[in-house]
Amino acid sequence: MQQELALLALVLLIGSHTLLIKKCFKIEASLPSHFHDLEQKANGIDSNMTQVRDLLDEALDMITPMLDSQVPANQPNQTLSESIMSALLSRLIPPTMMPPSDGNTQQEEREIYEIDPSQTNTEENEHNRHRTELIDSERTHAGLV
Repeated sequence: MQQELALLALVLLIGSHTLLIKKCFKIEASLPSHFHDLEQKANGIDSNMTQVRDLLDEALDMITPMLDSQVPANQPNQTLSESIMSALLSRLIPPTMMPPSDGNTQQEEREIYEIDPSQTNTEENEHNRHRTELIDSERTHAGLV
């Protein structure tokens, strides 16, 4: 009985392996057509990106002369992208005016407090003593003592 089951499992294994090999050959034959479709789609995307890049370059070429007249001449290290960015921000964000009397310009002298170690220790001791008393009273109420 065991030999018959082992023979059946072996025949099924060989049959499934044969079907797997046939399917792999069919997939291999159909892959070039899929790659051709993907290549056409990639070429289409590439041409669209080239068109968008050309349009953006033309738009920048139109905007640059207008922005060059607005950029101050005392900033020679400023790049084109910084000048465009600063021009757009200056147009979009209105300048806020701070009143000249905002804040106190005079510094006032303050007293410097020194730490007294004896006072700190007595405060810590009082705190610890109070805490110990609370714990003891809780124990007596709970009947632990």
